[in-house]
Amino acid sequence: MQCVGTLVACAVILLTGCGISSEPVLSEAVPDPTAVSPGELLERYQQADTAYESGEVARFCELTAALTEAWPDHPRLIYNLARCRALEGDNDAALDLLDRLITMRIAIDPTEDEDLRSLHELPRFTTLMGRYATAIAATVVSEVAFRLDDPEFVPEDVAWDPVSGDLFISSIRKRKIVRIDDQGCQTPFVGFPEIDMFAALSMAVDSDRRRLWLTTAATPGMIGFRAEEHEGRSELLGFDIDSGELVVRVAAPAEGDQHELNDLVVDADGAVLVGDAPVGAIYRLSPGAETLETIVAPGSMFSPQGIVILPDGGQILIADYSRGLCLLGSDGGVRILKSPPDAWLGGIDGLSLKGRCELIAVQNGVTPNRVVRIRLTEEVDGVEAVDVLDLAHPEHDQPTLGEVVSGDFLYVANSLWGAWDREGNLVEGRKLSPPVILRIELD
Repeated sequence: MQCVGTLVACAVILLTGCGISSEPVLSEAVPDPTAVSPGELLERYQQADTAYESGEVARFCELTAALTEAWPDHPRLIYNLARCRALEGDNDAALDLLDRLITMRIAIDPTEDEDLRSLHELPRFTTLMGRYATAIAATVVSEVAFRLDDPEFVPEDVAWDPVSGDLFISSIRKRKIVRIDDQGCQTPFVGFPEIDMFAALSMAVDSDRRRLWLTTAATPGMIGFRAEEHEGRSELLGFDIDSGELVVRVAAPAEGDQHELNDLVVDADGAVLVGDAPVGAIYRLSPGAETLETIVAPGSMFSPQGIVILPDGGQILIADYSRGLCLLGSDGGVRILKSPPDAWLGGIDGLSLKGRCELIAVQNGVTPNRVVRIRLTEEVDGVEAVDVLDLAHPEHDQPTLGEVVSGDFLYVANSLWGAWDREGNLVEGRKLSPPVILRIELD
C-alpha cells in the first residue's frame, strides 16, 4: 500500500436547483443550416490542402471559405482564411481573423508565414503580436492534489465514489485501476493479468447500484501490446465497486476493424452511454443487456469524447473532438451548439457536469492545452460563455479527464498520450513522468 498525501474527505455533490430526470431526453431535432457530415468536411479539407500544395491559391481560398461556413469556429480554418485574405490583398480582413484567434488564446505563428508577409510591417500587426504573447501565457488556478510514484503508470481518468469517498485512477500503460481512500492511501482495485483487460480508459461510477464502469481499448502504450492480436479491440467492463468483482463484459460491435470505446456516462436508470471514437458512434448498454445498442450511427461524428446528461431536462451533450459541443437529437442526429466568438469547443477530451447549465472541460486538442468552464444558455440551445481556468500549466503533458469532487475539479495533468509508436515502443526522446492529479477549486 502506498500513500500519496492526505485528501479532503468527500461529500455528495449537490446540484443546486436540479432534479435528475428518470431518463435522458433525446432533444427534438432542430434544423442546422451548417450541418455537413464529417466525411464531407474531411474530403473538402483534403481538397483544399491539395489545391494549396499544387499552387492553386484561388481554389484553396474558395474551398477554405466554404469550409468556414460549415465549420466556423475551427482555429485552423480561421487561420487559413486569414492567409487567403492576405494573399487577396484584404489586409484588414486578415488582421480581423488573426485578432479573433488571439482572443481565443490559440497558439499561432504568423510572423514566419510567407502568406502573411503583407501584414508584417503594419502597426496593427505589431500590436496584435504584443497581445498574442499575453494571450498564450500560462493561466494557473489549480494546485497539485497528489502525485503517484510510478512514471510508467500513464493515467487517463479520475472517478469518485460519493458513498465511500474513494477516488479511482485508471492506467493506460499498466492496464489497471487503483483506489485512493480519503486518507490518500493507494491500493490496487482491478487490473491485468488477474483480469483480462486492455488499457484502462474512462470510468463512470454508479454509486446507487455500486457499480464502476470502465472502457478498455488496445493501445500501443499498454504493456503487452501486440498489433496483430490486439489492434482495434475494445470492451466495456462493469465491476462491483466494493469488491472489484467483474460482473459485466461487453465487446464493441463486430462491424468494422477499429474500435475504441472511450468516454461514458450512466443515466438515472443505470443504462450506460458510451462513445466509440474512431467509428464516430454512440452506443447504449441497457440494464441487463448483453450487447450495445447504437443510438448515434457510425460516421455521424468525427470523434465523440466526453458525454454528460443534464440534470433538469435530461438533455445529452457530447463533445465532438473536431467540431465542438453537440446536442443529441431524438432522431439520433447531433447538432453543434453555437459558441461565443471568443471560444472554440473542439479538442475537448474530458467533459464533466458542474451544475444545472455548467460544464468543466479538458481541451487537449488545442494549443495551449487548457481546462475551461462552459456556461450553457437556460434553454440549452447554445453556449453563453467560456472561461479559461488552467492554460499552459507547467504540469500539462496531454491532460485528459477529470471529475467534480465536492466542489473541486480533479483532473489528470499528464497522460503522456502519443509517447508510444504503433509498435508499442517508446518514441525516441520522450520521457516518462510520474502521474500528476491537479485540483481546481470551483466557485
